[in-house]
Formats: sequence, C-alpha cells, structure tokens
Amino acid sequence: MAKWCTHRFDVEIDPQTEVLPSIGSQEGTGHLPLTILNPQSIALLPDTGYSS
Repeated sequence: MAKWCTHRFDVEIDPQTEVLPSIGSQEGTGHLPLTILNPQSIALLPDTGYSS
C-alpha cells in the first residue's frame, strides 16, 4: 500500500507506522479514534453490537 501511494500520489508513507491493514471499513472506522486522540484523552464509543 505504501509503495502504491508513492507511485500513484507521489506521497511517501512509512509502512511500519502509517499503514494499518484491516479486515474491512468498519474495523478501520472503529480504530480511527485511537489514531487521532492524544494519550491523555478520554473518549466514549458506542457499542456497535459486535466488536471490530
């Protein structure tokens, strides 16, 4: 994915720290808050009925 982004968009991406493979979009959106919150932040997440 990192190589494709470099080839397609001319953007350097570190595959070790900037790429997260997931099973699908719901899993990705479930992990999104963890990527944008600060370590000291608190977040409330709704229960989707099943875990990502």
